[in-house]
Amino acid sequence: MLKSPGLKTPVLSSGQIGDFRRDGYLAMPGAFDPDDTAQIERWTTELAALPEESGKHWVFHETSQTDLGADLICRIEKMSPFFAGFAELG
Repeated sequence: MLKSPGLKTPVLSSGQIGDFRRDGYLAMPGAFDPDDTAQIERWTTELAALPEESGKHWVFHETSQTDLGADLICRIEKMSPFFAGFAELG
């Protein structure tokens, strides 16, 4: 498993927390610097390549609507209990 170089997890303002509670999501472009973004991408690739096991992380796929036949990962759930890097984002 890849080790974290010490990610700088963004701190949310009370306004951002309020926006999230109101809207159900919060867009934060640039929340992670390029090095941290690259690390998160490596973790995602590593996690998506792991075999799925009952009771562990779940990878949800869908077929691309623009690149016919291409398999896309639309979301990954329950990853932080089983993958230390994502647990750090906590």
